[in-house]
Amino acid sequence: ETQAEKGPPKKKSSKYAWVLDKTAREKEEAKWERLIEGASSRAPPQVAQCLQTCAPCCAKCCICCEVCVPAYIRCIGYVLTLLGKLPTDWFGVVWGLCLVFFGGVYPL
Repeated sequence: ETQAEKGPPKKKSSKYAWVLDKTAREKEEAKWERLIEGASSRAPPQVAQCLQTCAPCCAKCCICCEVCVPAYIRCIGYVLTLLGKLPTDWFGVVWGLCLVFFGGVYPL
């Protein structure tokens, strides 16, 4: 069986492909909005009004966290794995470079 008979190769579906699909993303936003509005029904009146007003924005933030947090956790895991493989004296070098490029308190 040749490649032409099999057809084009199938793309591996990403776990987060729904983010690029407008319909799926809108369904997810609606789900989060319902959750937030449900929570606002049990909140004090002033807080409930604020939650209902902010529900669309909060829903978008929740979707952003759904996608970004796993990526951040994976990156942190890679960094920790790398640091675990370095000799202990290299940790000081890496820490110093982080302070130089990202700021921080310089102990004397």
